[in-house]
Formats: sequence, C-alpha cells, structure tokens
Amino acid sequence: MLTITPEAKTWLDQKKRDVITLERQVAKLNACCGTTLAYMDVYLRHPDVPDKFQCETVDGITVYYPKNIKLPVDRDVVIGLKATLGIKSLKVEGLMARAETNR
Repeated sequence: MLTITPEAKTWLDQKKRDVITLERQVAKLNACCGTTLAYMDVYLRHPDVPDKFQCETVDGITVYYPKNIKLPVDRDVVIGLKATLGIKSLKVEGLMARAETNR
C-alpha cells in the first residue's frame, strides 16, 4: 500500500503541488568493488515519459512510479518529509527491501 505522511501532505499543499514522480536511481558507492545502492528520487512534476509510468492517487496526490516497479504486498511504501540543513524534500521508505538495494 502506498501512503503519504500528514507532514508530507501538508508540505505538498503549501507548495500547491498535487503530482509527484518517483524515479529509481542507482548510486555507485566505491570504485574498487562496484558496490551500488538503489533508491527512489522524488520529483514534484509529471514524468517526462508518462508511458513508462503507472499512477495511483493517494490523499488527493497523484503519484507516478515506473511500471517495472512492483509495490510490495508485505509492507507499506511511505512517502514522507525529510529536512537536511533546513531544506525540506520528500523521501520514499519501504519500497525496496535491504536485500534488493544492492543490485
């Protein structure tokens, strides 16, 4: 199940945004062994190529995510608010299990 925390919903309302797009990113952690980390970035816009995304509406917010990403049935996927040095943004938790993040 896909959910949005009340804090994230309030922040989106303040920014007058009702669409977000989740995109899978892969970061290379070190050069010697090729270790990577997969995570989801959150953008406050429609996807560039809508045909490659599916969408759900959660609390009045349209959430796009890649068609090749399957939402887990055994846990909630939560879109929450984070603050780094006072700068607020959205984060995704629960989409990829720890064993899946190093692919």
